[in-house]
Amino acid sequence: NQAGIILFGSDAIISNNTIEWNDFLGVYAGYWSNSTIENNWIDSNWVYGIWVSGGSNSDPKPSNPTIRNNTISDSGRGTTTANGIHVVVYSSPIIKNNTILRSTEDGIYAGQECRALIENNTIDGAKYGIATSSVGYLEVINTTISNTTQWDISVSGGQVNFINTTFNKSKVVFQDSFSYTNLTVNWFLHTFIKD
Repeated sequence: NQAGIILFGSDAIISNNTIEWNDFLGVYAGYWSNSTIENNWIDSNWVYGIWVSGGSNSDPKPSNPTIRNNTISDSGRGTTTANGIHVVVYSSPIIKNNTILRSTEDGIYAGQECRALIENNTIDGAKYGIATSSVGYLEVINTTISNTTQWDISVSGGQVNFINTTFNKSKVVFQDSFSYTNLTVNWFLHTFIKD
């Protein structure tokens, strides 16, 4: 199979599956997909574990899935440029409580004006932990990045906020062909919110 599961304009719940050894990707969510992808084992797919796409820059169809509680491992068994989770083109997923292991390129990649919330994830073993390119807005909360072979964080264009996220500060790079890159890192011991 080229893909384990393909979602076009879908609000489906994809839950408790083993999705492995596909010739391109595990799960594709595209063209206005607002699905929930949860509690899956996604392993040893040729390029991507999960790919979220909003169509094309000239014809955007944003996808906003919730991706939670999955284990995504060994993405890129057939290539050295593969990502655990790959998000592009105006999409706005919620990526929460996932474990992403041993991707050959990026644990999580976000680009092409997407906006994403990345919270409580573990990324262990990748070339880059989290990588961006011309991202719209990315917020990374309580996420741990470890055992990367090159950079924990690679930022190129856009606004990226890290809050209470663990990474090696000597493994951060700005690969900036854009003039509007802004990376903010905050740590809060306690937060009190008054409504």
